[in-house]
Amino acid sequence: MKNNYGIQKWHSHGALLCSSEKYAEALECYDKILSYYPDDFLAVFGKGMVFLKLKEYEKALQCFNSVLNMNPSYIPAIKNKKQVEEKLKKQESENYNKFSKLGVENYKQGNFEKALGYFEKAFEINPYSGTLQKNIETTRLKLKEILPIRWNNKGVEYYKVKNYQKAFECFEKAVKLNPNFESALKNKAMVQKLIKN
Repeated sequence: MKNNYGIQKWHSHGALLCSSEKYAEALECYDKILSYYPDDFLAVFGKGMVFLKLKEYEKALQCFNSVLNMNPSYIPAIKNKKQVEEKLKKQESENYNKFSKLGVENYKQGNFEKALGYFEKAFEINPYSGTLQKNIETTRLKLKEILPIRWNNKGVEYYKVKNYQKAFECFEKAVKLNPNFESALKNKAMVQKLIKN
């Protein structure tokens, strides 16, 4: 592959493999070219096309950006970069809607930890949504309200099986989350006496 004819042959072969949907082989072909000629922008472009076909848009975008760094006026890279950016934007919008919807569904079902996780994923995509910020705040308040109850209930379960140390730890966590939680305070004091005896 020391001459232009050899490189052209490998480029053609890579393009043929890509159009035949033999993507792994096409990538190997382009990588082989790049191992001899690391600045071969056509091989990088070929890899970008393979990643585009595989719907690996982030990798495709990296390739097209690399091509444009080597050859800023290469029209096919400019066009494909724009296409990939549009697909990524659409994918991002779909993810935002999906995460927001899953957050609302989980909130309605009482799965507040999952709901918060989905709302936070949506927030990473669009941190400017007022509705989303309100959903996050509401979910955090709900968690702050119910977590002490969950820890108290878990402590009661440990108490029932006479695992007083674990019960004490759970009641202690409940009290840390809500220092005015009477039931947890009483349970903690009761278990503390049992541990000392």
